[in-house]
Order: sequence, then C-alpha cells, then structure tokens
Amino acid sequence: MHKIFAVMVGVALAGLFAAMGTGLSGMGAIDPSGLDAHRRFALGGSILVVMVHSLVFVYMIGTGRAIKDAVRDHGIEARYYEIHKRYKWQAAPWALSCATLGVATPVLGGVAESAMAGTWLHPLLAVISLVANFFGLPAEYRTIKENGKLLDKVAEVTAEVNRDKIERGEDPAPPLSPLTPAGWNLVWAGSAWLPWLYIRFVMGRSDLTPWPFALISAFALFGWFRNRGPLVSPTAEDPPAGEGS
Repeated sequence: MHKIFAVMVGVALAGLFAAMGTGLSGMGAIDPSGLDAHRRFALGGSILVVMVHSLVFVYMIGTGRAIKDAVRDHGIEARYYEIHKRYKWQAAPWALSCATLGVATPVLGGVAESAMAGTWLHPLLAVISLVANFFGLPAEYRTIKENGKLLDKVAEVTAEVNRDKIERGEDPAPPLSPLTPAGWNLVWAGSAWLPWLYIRFVMGRSDLTPWPFALISAFALFGWFRNRGPLVSPTAEDPPAGEGS
C-alpha cells in the first residue's frame, strides 16, 4: 500500500507545484485565457490532493477495524490496536487540514476571478496549501508505511494464535452471521409475507393478490429444505467434531 501511496503523493505534489507555477506566471494577465493552464493544473491538482487525503482516512479506518476485529475475535493483545490509534491520529490532522485547503483554495480562486473579490486571499491560501501538503503528504506516507508493518505483525500473531486450527484445516475466522443458510432461508420465507401483510391490513388493499409473495416464500422454503440442518452456526468456542468425547 505504501508504495502505491508514494506514487500518488509524488503526482499530487507535482500537480500542486504545476498549479503554483502557472498561477504565478499568469498573475497580472489581462487576457483571462492566460490563466487556462493554471485552471487545468489547479483543478487537477486539487482533485488529486483531496483524493489522496481521503484515501488516508479510508485506509486508516479500514485497517483499524481489521485490527480491532483481530483483537476481539482471536484474542491477540489490545496494544496492537492502541498502536494503530496512535498512527491514525498522527495522520488525521494532516489529512483533514490539507484536504480542507485543497477544497478552499480553488473555490477562492473562482471567487477571485469571477467576483474580483479577495484576490490576495487565493494566492495566500495557495502558498499555505502547498507548504502544508509538502510536509503533510510525506508525513502521511511514513505513517501508512509504519501501519503496514503493524498489519503484517498482527497477521503474524493471528496466524500463530490460530496455528492449531490452521493445521487441522479449519477456518480460524468466526462466522460472519450466527445463522446458517438453512436459518436464513427460514428468515426469508417469513419476511416475504411482510410487505403483503402491511399493504393488505395497514393500507387496506384487499385487492392485492398474495401469490407473488407466496411464490417467494415457497422458493425460500425450498432452499431451507435443501439446506436443512442446524439453524444457528456453532460458536467459535464449540469444540470441533470428534473432540471432547
């Protein structure tokens, strides 16, 4: 992940420098077309910057959830999640402030060009944005790189904790749902009637035929018949078949 992010950081910074260069060269231009290059680079650079910083938020939230689930489901040490939170709060202020600047700067540029108001504020904010991203993007890159190492460590520890299950060919991950396919089919069979019951008795539509809902319910019941068995998945604490007897 950090290698991909490094490329995105380089492209985003290049876009910002290009926007700054074309903006400085076009300052004082009488013909508005003299700023065409600046508009293109500024818009592209701003979109890239906001996208990169948004990616940081999504990545840190997603990896944090994965580490938290590993702590909860596999019993690894909670300190790994605490380390991740420290990384997250190292990156979050940079990501939030730089993304905000990435939106505000082109907006003020449009205001300065169309309304001829605050013409000094746009270049000032552009300089602040460039400086903030010049320091913020590398800082976020370093944080993502360290967080990647943390994820590798969590995966290693999780595999060690579940070594016995893996050697037995079992899935160490807990089931995503307590219901089995048979259980879900029964749920769908009953739920298929809810729209008909609402429309028939709450809305008073006595002319509504029940056959489409009955067909869906029957199809779900057929699925239950094919998958019949336990309705609830065994919990992670249950001993595997053949053990404990």
